[in-house]
Amino acid sequence: MVTLTDKEKKKLAEKHNKLLAELVKQPDNSTCADCGATGPRWASWNLGVFLCIRCGGFHRRIGTHISKVKSISLDNWTHDEVEHFRKIGNKRANDYFNPNPSRNRPPSSDSDLERFIRDKYERRKFVDGRNGVPDPTSANASAPRPDQPMSPSIGADEASALTRLREMGFLNVRDNHAALKRFGFNVDAAVAYLRGESAPARPKIS
Repeated sequence: MVTLTDKEKKKLAEKHNKLLAELVKQPDNSTCADCGATGPRWASWNLGVFLCIRCGGFHRRIGTHISKVKSISLDNWTHDEVEHFRKIGNKRANDYFNPNPSRNRPPSSDSDLERFIRDKYERRKFVDGRNGVPDPTSANASAPRPDQPMSPSIGADEASALTRLREMGFLNVRDNHAALKRFGFNVDAAVAYLRGESAPARPKIS
């Protein structure tokens, strides 16, 4: 596996932080997904929701098997975390976890709010299976990002690999595609090749 240099890690982290900062400015994401407080600075990347610091603390109490919380600006995010998070967002998550917000309003006291959050995500008491809204956290429910439609000639794996190379600083799309194709869309091998390092040749299919 190819290891990124400190410079590449820093550059990648800056791109992730910039992307998250842009996402939180969107109208649906500009308030906490649970209590509605403005200016959320935390997020549960596996649930795909932006959170205020208060609700973020309650999410941490639930446990990482339910909610994986990170700071939008202070923590390092991996490529997979960012990609998963981009596919959801507050609106899509709430359409599933709390489709009737007028009926299930967040309470004001800390103890009641924590119970509300547990009911919402851990116990899933507000989910309405009759409305046909899929669980956005499920791998099978992942949808293409609206700002990056897939070309009919490019598969999801190929597009994801090209995105990873671009975020790592390799900006020549033609060279990136050629390197990926050469090594069967193995990103690590393509990175080594683009850097001029030795990389295993793509196995021949008889």
